[in-house]
Amino acid sequence: MTLKEYRSILTLVIATIFSQLTSGQVSLNSRNPEEVSKENSPQLQALEKAFTLADNQGNDSLKVSALLNLSEYNQTTQNYSSAFEYAGEALYLAEELKDSVLLAGACQIFGVLNYMLYQKNDANFYLQRALELHKELVPKHKLNVHRLVSAYFSVTLSHRHFKEYDKALVYLDSCYFISDTINTNPVNMGYLDVEKGILLSSLNKPKEALKPLNSAKKVFEEIKPTDKKISDKEYLVIIYTYLGIVQKQLENYSASINYFERALQLLETKKKHIDLSPFIHEQYALLLYQIKQYQKAYTHLQLSKNMNERYFSTKAISNNDFITIRSRYMEDINQKNDEIIKQNLELAKNRQSIIMFRAILYSVFLLLIIGGLIVRNRYQAKKHKKEKQLNLQKQKESEKLLELKNKELTASTLQLIEKEEMMITVREYLKSQKDNRESKVLLNALKHNENSLWDDFNTRFIAVNKDFYDKLQEQFPKLSHGDLKICALIKLNFSGKEMAHLLGISTDSVHKARHRLRKKMDLDRSINLTSYISSI
Repeated sequence: MTLKEYRSILTLVIATIFSQLTSGQVSLNSRNPEEVSKENSPQLQALEKAFTLADNQGNDSLKVSALLNLSEYNQTTQNYSSAFEYAGEALYLAEELKDSVLLAGACQIFGVLNYMLYQKNDANFYLQRALELHKELVPKHKLNVHRLVSAYFSVTLSHRHFKEYDKALVYLDSCYFISDTINTNPVNMGYLDVEKGILLSSLNKPKEALKPLNSAKKVFEEIKPTDKKISDKEYLVIIYTYLGIVQKQLENYSASINYFERALQLLETKKKHIDLSPFIHEQYALLLYQIKQYQKAYTHLQLSKNMNERYFSTKAISNNDFITIRSRYMEDINQKNDEIIKQNLELAKNRQSIIMFRAILYSVFLLLIIGGLIVRNRYQAKKHKKEKQLNLQKQKESEKLLELKNKELTASTLQLIEKEEMMITVREYLKSQKDNRESKVLLNALKHNENSLWDDFNTRFIAVNKDFYDKLQEQFPKLSHGDLKICALIKLNFSGKEMAHLLGISTDSVHKARHRLRKKMDLDRSINLTSYISSI
């Protein structure tokens, strides 16, 4: 693939369809850089004005956005030196701000520029970093999920650019998967289909490439003149071109000729993607040569050569110095590293004297206060030690007594539960003896003497833990009466089954009650509920 083709595809697909920075408002054309600059100068002035305004306001977030827009503008006009510098400065500022959203966009654009200019290692690093940031931010709803598709698609194009077609297909599958889950519109899916067709064709799988390319062709041909996406219809130039290449691979030469001619005709009428003209004429010439139409092949080959010289010679000259350009991002990082090294050297020179000065200062200060503090501290230490021992003794005795009483309460409650379970068994048995008069008498007697397990337990619990409910309600006033019951049982370390029996509810209801209680108390997951309540 040629750099010209990648510029067209990247600008239209990344910037126009998925990225929210340019929204498809700029496009490539066939005129020289002076004409492009002159025609687009109002847009450039608007972008520069936005940057100046953000700079005057001291709004670094807006500055990053403005820099990224300026980078993309210069990218579309093939001024890659400026595009690279703007993107690098945006990346640096985003790093300084620690703004993950801005950093994700800056890394993506910086990575795209690197792969377009064949800087593979840097491209892989920044595009992967952008992808990881998008994967982190989209679930948090800080970025639209369409941006995640854009990030995956950028990596896809980068791998295709470096002829890593199998890897590109893997990332393209992720684009399809996410797009299917969010019901992406047919036009955007069409762009994915075109990319799939190009990759399959590059892997010499023309039969498999036909299906996605034809599917995309149908979508783009059905775009109506009144449709807001009418500019997308111009992408048919690329679709027809690759259909021509695929048909040539399949040796369907008449169909291939038809598609190449349709691409050239659309190119002539729409005056868009003119940068692709040399590539299309070259591919068409190769087809014509293959079918022995030498004169026509020579004509298109000459057209390709002339267009290359006409459209790209001045642009190539303007970008000759790209390899030697270092981004503002890297320059600032290196500059900061140099400053840190210098500071460390200065510190190393002065460290000995500083240490000696501090040592003397601290020694004098300590000598002045140590003498007076030693006697005082010894006296206070003895006094505090005695008070502490006394308080600890009282606290331990109180805790032991409370623990003993709670254990007794727990044991007696468990006995009551066992008794209750036994009584339930007896009642069930007596109920089964319907015709036995004595059974009915006993059953009525049991009902008459029946007491609530919870009332018995709660009376004893309050007697042992007098201030427990008051402390709970003081800390958590929103707790209901039912919540207080659960807290009391948790404090005594009752199991879910035992709680359920005491409260007359299901075990599942107990678990739900515990969960609601944790939410009302706003407890972190790392805090154990039982330990927390026991400490109150």
